[in-house]
Amino acid sequence: MRRFLPISLFLCFMTIMTSIAQAQTPLSFIPIGPCRVVDTREAVGPFGGPSLASDTSRDFTIPNNPACAVPNTALAYSLNATVVPNGTPLGYLTVWPTGQLQPTVSTLNSYDGRTKADALIVGAGANEAITVYTTDNTDLVLDISGYWVGPGDPAALAYYPLLNICEMANTVNPPNQNGLGGPALLAGVARSFPVSTTPNCTIPPEAVAYSLNVTATPSGLNPLGYLTVWPSTQAQPFTSTLNAPTGTTVANAAVVDAGTGSISVYASDDTDVAIDINGYYAPPGGVGALALYTLAPCRVIDTRTGDGAFTGLINVDIQNFNQNCAPPSFQGSKEAYVLNATLVPTAGVGYFPIWAHGQIQPIPSTLYALDAAVTSNMAIVPSTDGVVSAFAGGPTNLLYDIFGYFASDVLSITTPSLPNGVANTPYPSTVMTAQGGVPPYSWSSADLPALLTISSNGIITGCPLAAGSPSVTITVTDQVPTIVNKTFTLTIAALNPLAITTTSLPDGQVGIFYDQTVLAAGGLVPYTFSLFAGSLPPGLFLAPNGTISGTPSQTGTFPFTVEVTDSECPANVVVLQQLSITIQ
Repeated sequence: MRRFLPISLFLCFMTIMTSIAQAQTPLSFIPIGPCRVVDTREAVGPFGGPSLASDTSRDFTIPNNPACAVPNTALAYSLNATVVPNGTPLGYLTVWPTGQLQPTVSTLNSYDGRTKADALIVGAGANEAITVYTTDNTDLVLDISGYWVGPGDPAALAYYPLLNICEMANTVNPPNQNGLGGPALLAGVARSFPVSTTPNCTIPPEAVAYSLNVTATPSGLNPLGYLTVWPSTQAQPFTSTLNAPTGTTVANAAVVDAGTGSISVYASDDTDVAIDINGYYAPPGGVGALALYTLAPCRVIDTRTGDGAFTGLINVDIQNFNQNCAPPSFQGSKEAYVLNATLVPTAGVGYFPIWAHGQIQPIPSTLYALDAAVTSNMAIVPSTDGVVSAFAGGPTNLLYDIFGYFASDVLSITTPSLPNGVANTPYPSTVMTAQGGVPPYSWSSADLPALLTISSNGIITGCPLAAGSPSVTITVTDQVPTIVNKTFTLTIAALNPLAITTTSLPDGQVGIFYDQTVLAAGGLVPYTFSLFAGSLPPGLFLAPNGTISGTPSQTGTFPFTVEVTDSECPANVVVLQQLSITIQ
């Protein structure tokens, strides 16, 4: 079944969502480790026990752990989160930057209480900390493989996505001269894979770290305690990349330092392993170099609240499907989205690739759920049109949570357009947005319509005087300084002139309650009515909303003039209307 999910279906997926908060600073990557930064199974301490208690959250200030040497200048982390519920069901676990509202997303689930891991990229929050919430009791292990910093670090790296996912190594294949095929890994025996020499993938020699998807298929469906991937130039770390305690096929994303081009893999039990690459980190300045921009975690889509489980192709418009989650749009340029993809299968799913829309469907799979268990994995997916494709080999629901995106670090104005206005009406307050360069930014414009202004922090306010569609150039300047201009068409509609539309009022009778309203149109509501000249029949009164009411006490014809004032800016408009009421 083919499905394309555009913005028009957004209202069908109105779960409670956290508004997205865009980080304007472009971040560059520094690989480390891998290093174990948190393990609640260890002694009580800021990075150890006790276990996480159900329905509670706990903060972890990653740079404060001296074992991993993460500086307090880190603005985001590349982590591998492993839950150890010890056989007790775990509804879900969520990780987000400390200080933000808890988002309506999940990092992973373990309904049957198995040990599970999921890679993630998460921004550093208040005091460089992250917050972890769990619905049920569990132990938690966090391993770090790198961190992101702001502009200015000469050692930091850019990200280069591959439009087509490529299989680097697979021990299911026959043994080959490149050392990237069989045999399967033996329990307790590490093996090195010279992935930089793979004939299948184009990996430049300047690659400093790899963005991988690692898949383990345990031999004979027997349990696999854990599998670890690390650069061959380093000693085997005390970390793990994935776990398969039930013997099913498991995939997990991993960032691995390239070292000299070989990576090592250790498995606690016999298993086949496949290693796929979706991008790499290298010095900035190359063609296609991208920086990371973190976002407040946000749920883009949950098909359980729409059409439900599906099989086959699904295309999701990340840019437009849920405006609460949408990163800036760069149509025609390369971006890559940092997604946490979760499958909620109704039967086994043995093949679920996620790839760039418009590219060839890849052979490697991003997720596996052969046992029909709820399964998650991080996916960094490139795109040139804002759309991400996936294919379900079995019936499943799909959840995408977005944690950030990769885009150019060149300073650019990301506001797509300016809202229309109406003359003599307060302009809708508009906040300009930009990214790249070196924040903070300063904003200006020399040709905004009269009485419209833009503040130095990019907020447009005021009251346009004249109708028209002028071209407006907005300028943003960063701290280098780099100056960027963008021209918009600003449409200002004319305001219909204020007028009193009531031209006559019905007669009244002495002693009978009278109730009529003087009406107005045009101008800008709210209106305020008052008596300008003459007098109303005794016993009648004019209210500010234009209502004339009361019980008349005297016969005769009483002429008077009503004044109405609207709320136009910069000055209110006043209109007069002569009326009369005859009391019999």
